[in-house]
Amino acid sequence: MQYTRLVIEDGPTTFSLSFHPRLTVVAGVAAGARKGLVAELIGGLGSTRTGVNLELTDDRERRLAVLRPATGGHRVIDLTSGTDVSEEFRGTDGRLDDTADRLEATLD
Repeated sequence: MQYTRLVIEDGPTTFSLSFHPRLTVVAGVAAGARKGLVAELIGGLGSTRTGVNLELTDDRERRLAVLRPATGGHRVIDLTSGTDVSEEFRGTDGRLDDTADRLEATLD
């Protein structure tokens, strides 16, 4: 999986960070900043964080957006087709709580 962009919503403020296509490690920043960034990336894939949106490419070359708005339903969109593919990532309880595991499974 390759991250393309991270968007964090905090009330009226939105922060967007685009990633270099060859990003493999987060370095060159203080430990606290690195830890916070990694927590946001993992939180956006799991169920621990709302207000985080991720754009990524999976190993099947699908460009996906994992949308976890502060209000409203969480979903996964195939950015090329515009199709909602959330059901691929939905757990038995209906939440997108295991998105990271399912994305990793698509990489094998």
